[in-house]
Amino acid sequence: MEFRCPNCNAPIYSRKNKICGVCEKPLPEELLLNDEQIALLKKQMEQEEKRPMNFICLICQAIQAEHHFSEI
Repeated sequence: MEFRCPNCNAPIYSRKNKICGVCEKPLPEELLLNDEQIALLKKQMEQEEKRPMNFICLICQAIQAEHHFSEI
């Protein structure tokens, strides 16, 4: 769903900003994310940032386990 500024019809790229990035007029509350939605989004972004590191850790553990078995 695309949200647009009711003043200038520009696309709203971030619903966390309280003003339009084009006309700089305040955006209506119903177009903005509330505090709960922002907190949930932040949590999801933090989890996504950790995902590549978790994958790298799994690879390292697999390599270490393989190396250990080759020494036996």
